[in-house]
Amino acid sequence: MTDRPGPLGVGAEWHRFLYRSVLLEWETSVRHCTAFPRFNGKKPLYGVTLVKMGTLQDVDAAFAAHASLPKTAERLVFHSSEQALKNLFALLRNCVAHAHFSSPRRGWIAFHHQHQGKTKLFGQLRFASLKALMAELLEKSSTQVAVASKRDGAK
Repeated sequence: MTDRPGPLGVGAEWHRFLYRSVLLEWETSVRHCTAFPRFNGKKPLYGVTLVKMGTLQDVDAAFAAHASLPKTAERLVFHSSEQALKNLFALLRNCVAHAHFSSPRRGWIAFHHQHQGKTKLFGQLRFASLKALMAELLEKSSTQVAVASKRDGAK
């Protein structure tokens, strides 16, 4: 990690990971997945609390209050009305594509994605947790694509 703020402060290995495992995966396969597993939001995935909010106003209000959270809380807050895990993946893709990420301290990544003045996703987590979370999302999406392919091929 360097002392540079924003995405320039994130090391090259993480730039490669974000490009390969988030941006390219979304663009080449995940966005085409029509069925994604349900997400109930009741238990963290890999120690990351995922908070799905139904309105952009709720996400904005949560962002305004997030400064009081502990600096060690691994949490992503995001807007989603349906297909929460697919929407989370899409929002992470947008963060990567638009360089809406930074490294607040060694081994951590923070995201804050806004569109037209509205916060759609924010939070922070350890890089190791992000890798595990992305692997889980990719596994779930590829499983769903495989199931759909088998179903469509059986017709």
